[in-house]
Amino acid sequence: MSQTNPYIVSLVAFQGLWILALFRREEAVGGPLLVFVVQVFVKTVLSAFAIPAVLIALRQLYRSQPLAFEQRIICEALTTLVPTFIATTVTAIAAIALLKTRNWRYIWYARGGLFALAALAVIDLIRYTSLGNFLEAIFPFVFLPYFCLSKRVQRAFHRECARS
Repeated sequence: MSQTNPYIVSLVAFQGLWILALFRREEAVGGPLLVFVVQVFVKTVLSAFAIPAVLIALRQLYRSQPLAFEQRIICEALTTLVPTFIATTVTAIAAIALLKTRNWRYIWYARGGLFALAALAVIDLIRYTSLGNFLEAIFPFVFLPYFCLSKRVQRAFHRECARS
């Protein structure tokens, strides 16, 4: 029985998401904005599952159960996962607020969350270069310039509400 490579599955799902976004590009939340919203929610859910898994592994380590990895790896994972979860949650809350209110003020929260995710991705790439870390770094480095420079973002969300 052959195993499916998770990177291939995620790449196919990502391409399918972009195809769906292509067909919805005329909608208010379509195109790259749809991809951003879906990706930030998937990333939040995955981060929420990863933290308890690492904590369970740490608990098993302290119970003297034999594990296939060291305590240092668990501590490094926690120092990366917790800030990533916080930054992703802030970005997801900003995305929900953007979808509900279309208020320009929440663009700043989304930018801040994306900036924090970009900084954490750079730290991960410096600490350990891998395909997974590289793929994780793509998300903030694509959407941070999009939220800073895109005219579509300015059209989709009301800029005049920023003063209120």
